[in-house]
Amino acid sequence: MTRTTRLSRWLVALGLIGAFLAALPPASPASAADAMPGSWLPTAPARALTNATTATVLADGRVFVTAYAGEQGQAAEIYDPATDSWQAIGPIPSPRLGQYIVAALHDGRVLIAGSERAGDNVIAHSAPADIYDPATGLWSQTAPTNLLRYNAQTATVLADGRVLVVGGWGGVATAANGPITATAELYDPATNAWTLTGSM
Repeated sequence: MTRTTRLSRWLVALGLIGAFLAALPPASPASAADAMPGSWLPTAPARALTNATTATVLADGRVFVTAYAGEQGQAAEIYDPATDSWQAIGPIPSPRLGQYIVAALHDGRVLIAGSERAGDNVIAHSAPADIYDPATGLWSQTAPTNLLRYNAQTATVLADGRVLVVGGWGGVATAANGPITATAELYDPATNAWTLTGSM
């Protein structure tokens, strides 16, 4: 076999290998999380959310986020990790300041309860509760809590689907902070009712 013949065969083989590699689908790049465990990744920025943000994971893996959005009232958005995108949703019916509770119900809806609201340079306390349904994209006002409750209260979804809300500041509507409360109550989505339970 002559040198020219061997060179020709090598060139043909290299050409076939190149054609084979070019026909392969592009490899999916490893994510930064896989390459560097424990690292943070940037995501698309939220549209309008500022201050006092809450984040609640929905049943479908999306994240329901609320925050006080200035004088325009309460803003809410949903983040979809699958598409790295945000979806603005309608304003919460009851405007809120400060901390309040957000709980993902077993049926996929989201409960928001407790409130501080500002008006005429006075902070007043009220007991509204609202529900957002991701399936329809609609808000609805639901039965209010039995007691005024705002700032630092917690909400725990129980195994039977009811929501246990405890603590926070409570008392009568006032321009000053009310007393810290040891009270607790349960919200039942099936009956749309709040029931006082034993205090802590």
